[in-house]
Amino acid sequence: MRFSASQLKTASTCSLRWKFQYVDRIPDNLKGSSTHMGSAAHIGFEELGNGASVDEAVTAYLDYYDDPDNEPDYLNTRTTFDGLRVKGQEMVEGFGRFLKASPHLVTIGTEIHFRVPFGDHELSGLIDWLVLDTETNTLKVIDHKTGKRPS
Repeated sequence: MRFSASQLKTASTCSLRWKFQYVDRIPDNLKGSSTHMGSAAHIGFEELGNGASVDEAVTAYLDYYDDPDNEPDYLNTRTTFDGLRVKGQEMVEGFGRFLKASPHLVTIGTEIHFRVPFGDHELSGLIDWLVLDTETNTLKVIDHKTGKRPS
C-alpha cells in the first residue's frame, strides 16, 4: 500500500477524516483562503528556487492570488483575504532574502515527486525544493510551510 506524508499526517490527527478522504474517497473539493494563499506562495517559492528575482516571484505570487479563476471557496476563520495576500507576499519576499544570504545553496530541483520503500509499504510525496549545500557538501530537502511562520 502507498502512503504520502500528507496522508500519514491526516491519519495521525483525525482517523475518520483519513478514512473519508483516502479509503472512501469522498471528494473534498472546497478550497479555503489559507490553502489558496499557500498555493500562491508555493508558486512564488518555486520561481525563486528556479532563479527568478524577488520581484518576478512576487509578481507570480500575486498573479495567482488575484486571479478570479483561482478564488477560494470560503474564507478561513480569523483571516481576511487581503491579510492573507500580504502574509503570502511577505513569505515570498522573506524566502528571497534567505536565498540572497545563502549563495552556497544550489537548486537541484523544485516540486519533485518521489516514492520510496517504507517497510512493506511505499511513501510518496512532493519535495518543494531540493538543494545542494556547497559549504557542507550535503543535499537538503526543503518543505515550505505556509500555515505557520518559523520561530
